Amino acid sequence: MSKKRAGLFPFAQYPLLFGHRGCSIIAPENSMAAFQQILDHKVPGVELDVHMCKSGELVVTHDSNLKRVTGLDADVEDTHWEQIRELEAGSWFSESYRG
Repeated sequence: MSKKRAGLFPFAQYPLLFGHRGCSIIAPENSMAAFQQILDHKVPGVELDVHMCKSGELVVTHDSNLKRVTGLDADVEDTHWEQIRELEAGSWFSESYRG
């Protein structure tokens, strides 16, 4: 027996699966590696957060502050893209994701 969801996803099968910040148990959250894992595991959806930085670019990160994943204690909205793009955001998860 197949159940259908009403509302936002009326044709989705039950249960409706989404990767939270990508597949963040296998790779660093919101990384291309985490999003690739979603594709590899055929998960039909992904949930992510987007913040606008000071220079206007959109940055995919859960927290409004960059400290937890990069070590820089600064809010995304107060930081220019040129500085954000140079930050290292993978080694907190595993040294294999440094860079």
